[in-house]
Amino acid sequence: MGKEEIIERQCTESNIKEAAKTVFLKKGFAGTKTRDIADQAGENLALINYYFRSKKNLFQLVMQEIFAEFMESSIPVFNDPKTTIREKIEIFVDKQLDLYMHQPDIPLFVLNEINENSRCLDQMTQNKHELIMQSVFHSQLEIEYGHKKIHPEHVIMNIVGMTLYPFLGRAMMNGMKGCEDMNFETMMLERKKLIPIWTMSMLEGPQE
Repeated sequence: MGKEEIIERQCTESNIKEAAKTVFLKKGFAGTKTRDIADQAGENLALINYYFRSKKNLFQLVMQEIFAEFMESSIPVFNDPKTTIREKIEIFVDKQLDLYMHQPDIPLFVLNEINENSRCLDQMTQNKHELIMQSVFHSQLEIEYGHKKIHPEHVIMNIVGMTLYPFLGRAMMNGMKGCEDMNFETMMLERKKLIPIWTMSMLEGPQE
């Protein structure tokens, strides 16, 4: 295979993957047809089967890239021994909200795929969960706040929930006064500052 053919193949594969990502995020795995991906990519349907064998294989590749992006932005933050708990929370929240603002379909897509019992998704989320539970952040929480009987899992779930929920509930909030689409980005910028404050308040407040 010549150099030009290799470059052409790589461009075609990349184009198909980007198209698949767009369609999967909008429709989910079950709601997506291979024809939808071909139409989005502007490629022949046969090329998808030729390069990726099946919709399932293509879906797994797309999911791996989505979760790799998540992991690249979160795991190094949680494993940095030089930053404090608050600094880790601030950096993580900033990166996650930036990711969701750039790709707002990801939160709802992940939720839908969990509801559909996607085995591929289950494996990826389990791996991510294990890495976070073994992180420096997790150890710091146990050392600093373990005496207050605050489980690190609650802290992590609260942070994830506070970053994810606005994107899941955006449609509902659009009808609320002051929560129109034009103000959504401003609200998310405010949450970058507020979520660390709320989280630290929870940690430092009285516990039974």
